Formats: sequence, C-alpha cells, structure tokens
Amino acid sequence: MQLIVNLNSNDFEVPYDHSYQLYSSVISLVSKQNQEIASQMHGFNSNLKFSLSQLMPGGKRKFTKVGFTGERFVFIISSQETSLIYTIKNSLEKSGAVELFDNRFEIHSIFTRNVIPSAEIVTIKSRSPIILKNDNRYFFKESPEEIQRVLESNIIAKFQKVRGIKPNIRFIKIQGLKLKQVGFKGIKLPGLMVKFTISADIEVLTFILTVGLGSKNKLGFGFIEEEKQGDSDGF
Repeated sequence: MQLIVNLNSNDFEVPYDHSYQLYSSVISLVSKQNQEIASQMHGFNSNLKFSLSQLMPGGKRKFTKVGFTGERFVFIISSQETSLIYTIKNSLEKSGAVELFDNRFEIHSIFTRNVIPSAEIVTIKSRSPIILKNDNRYFFKESPEEIQRVLESNIIAKFQKVRGIKPNIRFIKIQGLKLKQVGFKGIKLPGLMVKFTISADIEVLTFILTVGLGSKNKLGFGFIEEEKQGDSDGF
C-alpha cells in the first residue's frame, strides 16, 4: 500500500538534498503518536520496512541549480505493512503539517492507494536516485548491461530475504540511465536515475514497486513507479 501526501509549498525552494530531513520529519511525527513504532521504523535491522520518495513538485514548477519550487509538494510512502501506512497517515493527519528546514508545510490532502502493476511486462522509472551497491562496491559508471545485472541481483536478494523463494524474472532491459550524485548527511553518494522495462510475475512487480530498489529506501532513495501512458516528466 502507498500513502500519498500533498503539501502546500509556501513558495519555498526545496534543496535537492532533502531526503534525510523528510525522513526525520516523518519519524518525528510518528513518535509523537507511537514511540514504539517510530523506533522500529528508525531501527536499522527492523522488520518494519518502508520506502520513502523524495519531495516532488506539482503544478507550475521551477528548477534551479540548488533546488526547486512548485505549487505543491508531493511525497509517497510505500510499505507491505498496511498497518504501518495507516499509523503514519494517522500521525500526519493529527499534525496537519510537515516541518522541513524550519518551515511548516500544511497538508493539502492525504490518501492511500494499493500498488497494482498494469501487466506482467511494465516500464519502471526511478522517482529518486537508486543507490546500487554490490560486493561492497557502488555501481554507477558501469555499462547498461552491468547495471541490469546488478538490478536483477538486488531484486532477487530482496525478494528471497522477505519471501524465502527466488522470484521469477524473465528479463530486464535498461531504457534510460543517468548518474545523479546525491548528498546524505554531508556525504556525497553516487545515485542512478533509471528507466527500465521488466517482465516478471505480478507478485514480483508489486513487491519491488512497494519496497523500492537499491539501498537506503526508507531514507528517500530507490523509490520507483510504473510509467503510465501520458507520463511526460522524464525520469
């Protein structure tokens, strides 16, 4: 399940490197209602997993060298744990706003939706940089074929860890790829914006669209969505 949150923008320019601030704000809001759940969300080895998108500008938008503005800001939280989604939703609704960079952004709307892939062959694009790491090495300068291999390995490892079986993936084909260096708590990490076509069982597609790809998913990285007909905002 996913939680979609729309915020009033206050004409504020959001820095590109804002993932940790958004993550911290969500954890803080949950802690005011349920400290135990917040601690589990924050715990590194917790079984309470979720994927957090970055802020995305809506409506009329503007991008600068350091950040972006929009009529509204949107972010999405995905989790296989429906109860967690409703816990976060309840916390946000009681607060009525999200605080970032010493600014209070009022919640314009908030709603849930189920993750339902349209077919067994879909095109997926990253909504936040994917941090790919394999054998203690970051992958970002490799060929599309090598990135495909590592992506597939990442999906297999995540699925096997949670479901205990190997996923049925028929093929993955990179359609677009670009490097996007990201800042995280003062550290620069190599990220990838990726667009790819994948053929797999619906169960597998639902899983990756919910949990995200790569590492640091709950910190705003590796959030992905199915590309729908008419999408025109690139990847």
